[in-house]
Amino acid sequence: MMVVEQQYILLKALNINLKISEIVQALDVKTMAEQLKAYTGICTKYSESLMDKDIYNQCTELLCGLIGSNLKTALEITQELLFQLLLDRRFFDCLLQSDIRKVSEDKQHGLLLLLISTIKCTLQNTDNLNLNVPKNKLIEYIFNIIPYGEVWLNSKVTHKDSEEQSLEDNLLVNLVALSMSLRGEEFSVLEEKLCDAVLGDNCSKALFVTHYWVLLAKLTDSQYIVPTVTSLCKIYENLELNASFQNSPQEIQLGQTIRRLYEILPNHYKVLVKKQYEIQEKYYNLWSFIKIKNLPENIRVTTEENLLGKLLFELKKLTNSDYMENDMQQLIKIMKVASTCSFMELNSNIIDSIVKAWVKACPKNLFSLPKNIENIAEEPASKKVKLEDDQFLDIVKRLENDSLLLSSTKHISDECKKRITVVCDRLRNIIT
Repeated sequence: MMVVEQQYILLKALNINLKISEIVQALDVKTMAEQLKAYTGICTKYSESLMDKDIYNQCTELLCGLIGSNLKTALEITQELLFQLLLDRRFFDCLLQSDIRKVSEDKQHGLLLLLISTIKCTLQNTDNLNLNVPKNKLIEYIFNIIPYGEVWLNSKVTHKDSEEQSLEDNLLVNLVALSMSLRGEEFSVLEEKLCDAVLGDNCSKALFVTHYWVLLAKLTDSQYIVPTVTSLCKIYENLELNASFQNSPQEIQLGQTIRRLYEILPNHYKVLVKKQYEIQEKYYNLWSFIKIKNLPENIRVTTEENLLGKLLFELKKLTNSDYMENDMQQLIKIMKVASTCSFMELNSNIIDSIVKAWVKACPKNLFSLPKNIENIAEEPASKKVKLEDDQFLDIVKRLENDSLLLSSTKHISDECKKRITVVCDRLRNIIT
């Protein structure tokens, strides 16, 4: 192709692009999107026969800029129209009665964006006496549709400053902003709805509500959060008496919510909660969720020492006598809450006691142990771990000690003992 022909095609392309750009400004959003798709195809077709493709990049950038400008203008106009609709209570009634399950999947994203725009519009016109938005009903409606809009919550939203944010984060921020405008009695109703959601049977809704609750609590005075935490602890205490609550999704959801709210409390309020729910047998399960390591340091150290002392006592009691089922349940509770302590280093006394107790309490599980230890022994060789690492050496030595301890028990066969001896020899070789 001659240079003159190339220049002629380029000029034609420029001219077509300018005409398209003029037309696009007057089109609606959907037509603009279709036009962009068609224009991109034309550019691709022409660019294959031209040496200089930069001209098409420039044309496409120009067109995209115009489309972006038109989208912004269209959305701003829509905001004005939305405000006019919000003045009519019938619009809200229609919106809150819409069933997201009956909305086609490609329009669910639009429904979520409409709800966010509705919240923004409400917040921007709080002084307008004619705007009477049922805020609690709007928040509850959003909670209820979360399980059906999960796919879209991970999609991105781009703000004016070009910063990207997930739709879920954007929705959370706007929901919290709306909640901060609630009156006292409205806020009390909201907390009841939050508690119902956390104790509900939908995990995705409960998780979203927990994130929302924590974010809201961070912006609220801490003295108002303490009654919420103690109230949730009381609910946990009452529900724990029900056997079906134990190890249920509701227990996990409630426990995680309590922990995350407790974590944001200042230390002096954390102490108040601890005084009301002392770390004793009655509240072991509760504190296994709150976690001992979340206590203020000035009381955490003493608490951990007392708790580990009780754990050692129970472990030695197990190895030295016959344990009843109730005693075993007590030991399990103590071990669960003790596992949340902030251990700074391995305590060989505790580890030895746990291994001895495990050997006595779970003899049937010893048959698979040699194979498991063999697999662990293979790990250093397969990954070529540097043996100079003190922490790694400590782990290997611990495995060796535990293997020797288990091989001396009367609960395993001679064949198992031989296999464990072989493993120990291999571990010694690795260390040396």
